Amino acid sequence: MKSTVSMIICVFLFAAAVSAVPDEPADQESMVKEIYETVDPQQRLGLIDAFLALEDKDPRMNRYVYKAYFKTLEAMGDFNALEAVLPDYINAIGIADGVEAAETYNMIAYAFTPSLKHLDMAKAYARKSLEILLSASETPRGVDPAEWPAVRAMFEANVRDTLGYILYRDMVFDEAVAHLEKSVKVLEDQWIPRMHLGMAYEKTGDFKASYENLLYADFLGGDDPEIADALKRVGEKAFSGWEKVAFENKIRENVKSLISAKALAGETNMAAPGFELDSLEGGRVALSDLKGSVVLLDFWATWCGPCNLEMPVLEGIYREYAAAGLKAVAVSVDDEETVGDVPGFIAARNLTLQVLYNDGKAPEDYGVGGIPALYVIDKKGNIRFKHVGYSDDLLRSLKVQVEYLLNE
Repeated sequence: MKSTVSMIICVFLFAAAVSAVPDEPADQESMVKEIYETVDPQQRLGLIDAFLALEDKDPRMNRYVYKAYFKTLEAMGDFNALEAVLPDYINAIGIADGVEAAETYNMIAYAFTPSLKHLDMAKAYARKSLEILLSASETPRGVDPAEWPAVRAMFEANVRDTLGYILYRDMVFDEAVAHLEKSVKVLEDQWIPRMHLGMAYEKTGDFKASYENLLYADFLGGDDPEIADALKRVGEKAFSGWEKVAFENKIRENVKSLISAKALAGETNMAAPGFELDSLEGGRVALSDLKGSVVLLDFWATWCGPCNLEMPVLEGIYREYAAAGLKAVAVSVDDEETVGDVPGFIAARNLTLQVLYNDGKAPEDYGVGGIPALYVIDKKGNIRFKHVGYSDDLLRSLKVQVEYLLNE
């Protein structure tokens, strides 16, 4: 099961961060790149073993490899191997004090949640994460002090969802509900904590509250088969006849309002920096050429995993609203080593959006630090919404934002 707030970002990991280490041996860098580019988990584990057998490993490269190692074993469900590698993983990534440690412990806790054998360990890490977070008195490095209260509330809600779900799995239902209720108050538009809370309520016998949260999870786009099974099971106990239909219609309308409010909450109104860039199809394209249309402007790269997840969403939105005046422009930030992969990447995915090549200035003008970085620009050339990284709710947010701007 995915993390509650699924947001993944490439911070120019291998196009910039790796190459920014001038003394890094080329063979280590290429080995790490191959590890991250390999899809088959068994092949990836073989590459990881080969890297870990090296002497004089660069600490930064070692950290990247252990992160890949951990995620690979987690995805494979090999929890015994995951437990065995955990001490080396913690040592390699160099957990700092405070919020950074809390984040890592929460990730470890959620990774072990599917394994009944490891629930006590998962619970201990989750409690430790929450304890650290609640006692944190200073704003973490790199976080705007004005934004820290909201960030902290979101983080706490994520950790409480982790702990609540672990307690549910451990059949400690009342305490699970207590944590999950606090989580849902903050993450009210996220289907995973809603599903967790609905399942926990069922075990306490509160079938109406269970059905309500399971409906929210379903209408918010939850794709777990447990939701449909639980809705059928709990619905028969919570309501009968017309009351059930009326309740479902009420929750459906609540979800529509919730999604719309969430999508429009971060609205801005800043002039989009102009550019004129080379196009994949030949010629040059300027942002000014697109004035009068709503524009999705995306900065991406072929090597970026989150960008691979985002591209189908971007293409789907573009195709759905192109006739209404939507334009989609994808600016590749690939460097000399990978820019040659752009045409094949686009062709293999049958993408029809406009693809431009980075001139080195456009990403800087837009303040791009992590990719994908997606800007939603209105008909007058103003940035109204921004998305950094890929999240599970990107599609629904873009639908609301695009329709909102097309109707202006």
